[in-house]
Amino acid sequence: MRKLDFGRLVSWGYNGTTSRNFFVRLVLWTAALILILYAALGPSILKAYAPFFQANFELQQNPEDPESIKAIFGVLSGLMGKFIVFMLVFWAVVASAETAYHKNVFFKEDRGFFPLRFGGSELKLMVAQLFVCLCWLLTYFGAILALVLIIGILGALGGLLGSVVAAILVGLASLVGIILFIWVNLYVFARLSPAGAATIMNDRIITADAWRMTKGNAAPIVFGFLLIGLVGYVVMSVVQFGGLSLAFPGSGIMSVMMSSPSQDPSETFAIMAEQITNPGTMITLILAIIMMAVFMPLWYIGFWGIGNRAVLELSENN
Repeated sequence: MRKLDFGRLVSWGYNGTTSRNFFVRLVLWTAALILILYAALGPSILKAYAPFFQANFELQQNPEDPESIKAIFGVLSGLMGKFIVFMLVFWAVVASAETAYHKNVFFKEDRGFFPLRFGGSELKLMVAQLFVCLCWLLTYFGAILALVLIIGILGALGGLLGSVVAAILVGLASLVGIILFIWVNLYVFARLSPAGAATIMNDRIITADAWRMTKGNAAPIVFGFLLIGLVGYVVMSVVQFGGLSLAFPGSGIMSVMMSSPSQDPSETFAIMAEQITNPGTMITLILAIIMMAVFMPLWYIGFWGIGNRAVLELSENN
């Protein structure tokens, strides 16, 4: 059984394409479409967030107030429709970019100046991704149920033996259960993660075959995802929160976004409304948004490369 090389696995996304020119075009065109999506749908979503933060603040002040609870659910219902549309279009853009990446690595395909397309291959990829997500969700909720049941059983057993024993049993079960919960979820996702790349290579929807393909190689895939995910998360957080802090100094926007506002969100948004007319604020925001849009495909390519490399190496064994 062939073992995946961790170093090559995590670097393949940035080394596997046929040319650096294709890589740059893929990143920049994907970033451009993301920016267009932000410009088209972003403002309406951002406007909906203001009443959400306000309703959340009022709920924190009056957690038992039925009107506050009703208000935040009303805001969420209006926000979710716009957010779902945004995410579906975003998913289609990213699927188009991922398909172009896999086809370039597998088949040396380069569609020219604009390398992205959307058709049957992209839809097959999205179906495979949906399958992986559904399997992961079933694992997630199943693991939660199992963890709750085990803790409950041990708690009841410990209750018969005494409060100290019960506390020890529940504590140990919780610690072990949480570790297993995290690993099981990562394991299932890792085993199925090459489904998208395998779908493009075989030009048919690959689902359960991805599980068979990755037998014995879950660990490098898991740690590869963790490494790329952690690095990307840190960079995105620095750009996002750093950009907001620089653009709106003293507004309190960071505490509002973290659901721990020190002042009424309406006061924060009033300050931001004044600051946004400042050219420096606008330039800072635009630069931060562009940086985020460019970094997203760079980040995602790291994940695509893991699935791609796994298929290249492991499909030869199956």
